[in-house]
Amino acid sequence: MTNIIKRVISVALSAAVLLCAVFISASAVEVTTDYDSEFAGILSNDYSPYLTFASGTESGTLYYYDVISAGTNQSNMGSTEKPNQRFNYINCDAGKELHIKSKTGFTATNGFTASFELFTNVPTTGTAAFSFGQLKFSIDYASTTLYLHYGDLELGRFSTGLTAGSYDFQNVYLCNQWTIKYIDGVITVVPLSDGMGENNTIIKNDDNTPISWTLPDGTVATEIPAPGNADFGYCYVDILTSKEISKKCIFGQVPVGFVSAYNGNFPMISNVNFTSNCGFSTLGNYINFVVKLEDNLNEDDVRYARELFDAIDNNGSDGMKAVVADYESYIISAEAALLDGITSDYDISATAGGKIYSNGELFVNDKANNPLNLGAKMSFTAVADAGYTFSHWSNGGNSIISTDATIDVAMGFTTVLTAVFTKDTADADDDVTVIFRDRSGNIISTVAVKKGTGITLPTLPFAYGYTCTGWIVNGVQYDAGETVAFDGDTVVLASFLKNDEVYSVKVTGAENEINGAYTYNTPISVTFDSELLDDNEVFAGWSNGGVIVSYSEQYSFFVGSDVELNAVVSDTEAAIAPIAQVTDVSVVNNGTKASFLTERWLPDGYTLVSSGTIYTNDSASASKLKLSNVNGTSIRQTDAKFMTSHGQFRMNIGSKQGPATIYLVAYVTYVGPEGSVSTVYSSIYSAATTAAVS
Repeated sequence: MTNIIKRVISVALSAAVLLCAVFISASAVEVTTDYDSEFAGILSNDYSPYLTFASGTESGTLYYYDVISAGTNQSNMGSTEKPNQRFNYINCDAGKELHIKSKTGFTATNGFTASFELFTNVPTTGTAAFSFGQLKFSIDYASTTLYLHYGDLELGRFSTGLTAGSYDFQNVYLCNQWTIKYIDGVITVVPLSDGMGENNTIIKNDDNTPISWTLPDGTVATEIPAPGNADFGYCYVDILTSKEISKKCIFGQVPVGFVSAYNGNFPMISNVNFTSNCGFSTLGNYINFVVKLEDNLNEDDVRYARELFDAIDNNGSDGMKAVVADYESYIISAEAALLDGITSDYDISATAGGKIYSNGELFVNDKANNPLNLGAKMSFTAVADAGYTFSHWSNGGNSIISTDATIDVAMGFTTVLTAVFTKDTADADDDVTVIFRDRSGNIISTVAVKKGTGITLPTLPFAYGYTCTGWIVNGVQYDAGETVAFDGDTVVLASFLKNDEVYSVKVTGAENEINGAYTYNTPISVTFDSELLDDNEVFAGWSNGGVIVSYSEQYSFFVGSDVELNAVVSDTEAAIAPIAQVTDVSVVNNGTKASFLTERWLPDGYTLVSSGTIYTNDSASASKLKLSNVNGTSIRQTDAKFMTSHGQFRMNIGSKQGPATIYLVAYVTYVGPEGSVSTVYSSIYSAATTAAVS
């Protein structure tokens, strides 16, 4: 018994917590005020993704360039640029309106708080507007009037009474900072200054006096109720500017977190800061929101409700947990309603030279007329036409999923598969495509040349636990740097030998206790020894290095690092839930790559949607490693290829720019037995590389 882990879980709650839980069922809102300050602390966590902005093609052209070293740039008004900071330049022709919209939006749910700066060179026509979804704050230069709209509905207006183009108008209303709040169904707009004093000093609005709007019925109010149908579940920020000058103008945008700046010789909006997206001032308001989730079913609202519930469950006091526990049923019900009818956004296609069959019939790649449910298990078979040969399945990007003609997949939110076929013979003037892939199926390079043209073979790829010995072309092994001619489309595989290095594996609490040394990728299976249980004890999972990796008494794994596996025994049943864990972190390949070994496990009755890793080399983004924040630049995602309920996945990451610290989480998205879609994340892990990837 000394080798197994004993975990005693207390099920006792204090009398105060029990009384609170009973009382809350009768009147939730009355007693949740005791937890409002604690709730505010939990809400201080940032659940929203960074905004990235793009220009619509109807408005102008978006240009990118990277600043390699510090310097100055005229369109940034001569200020010093930061090294490696990205600037976006938008060229807007005269007479057009410029709309700058966030690509992904941000989670606002029941409310948000945002601030921005407005500056102009006193035009007499046109508008400047800032929108959150359908809510729009705007200034009309000609009438010197401020407007607040929701869609086409005017919520209120404020006439300044000043002359268009005057210094007084600019001084107070066009050289100002603004805060827009939409909290608990009420909208307020606050100017952060009262204008400019001598020597261009800002006179702050110290008492934060909000705008007094004239409502459509003629009454005046500082707080404007949002329309009953207002939905800010997922806001897209839209900055609009109009101008009266006839020449072209250049805007510069500096997207740093939520901050963007525009520089030009006419109206500009700058320093856009989203300081809060919580949307709830009290725990009672959050509970009311949860209760009404199904009244206006919205995917982002449901997801946000779940994130906050989990945040309370992970970080709240026992009293707060007891308060919200009874309301999870509303979230589960909304998740099930949302899932009902959800289908995969798929694209399953074939290149020239073949077709795809499923269940013996030609597959119709039409998600509108041939919907496939989320999580559905599908089998696809690639069949080549005469004169062609099936080559591989691709994920539509830089990864070869399988070289088997038949592939089994579970349909995810987005599933992209391409069956690739090659032509058996090529004419003398035909182009041929040569693809080089590593051991994991990732495409290292793709080269298109005329038939018979020699190609220099690339650098040999790295694989954890293996040594690459060369490239195999038509059964012959070549070294990197050699030149080989190709007569047809070819996928070139790298040859690997498993390293002799061994890893320590120690298993306690199993029928077949193990203590030995094993090479990489050796399969091992264990079964819990139930005779180790004392009275009133139960098996509570397998722990590897202190983290639970499975709740199944029978557990199998491949050796990927040193393993210390222990059976966990408890006096209470384990709270069985899906698992996403990182079990090994190391720096490999001469210091150029950070390597993370991850593991997933799903209980029976759960359907895997996707699993993998989310990572960044930006320390400021390390706390934001969630699927909703993946943007392909500062935060990236790599999915595991296999769709089994239990599996391991090793991720090797390096930087071509030099040494870097890589931050990573493992994740698993699944459909629960009650029909809800959820994602579980591991803790954040990091490793620092010491050299650049060549």
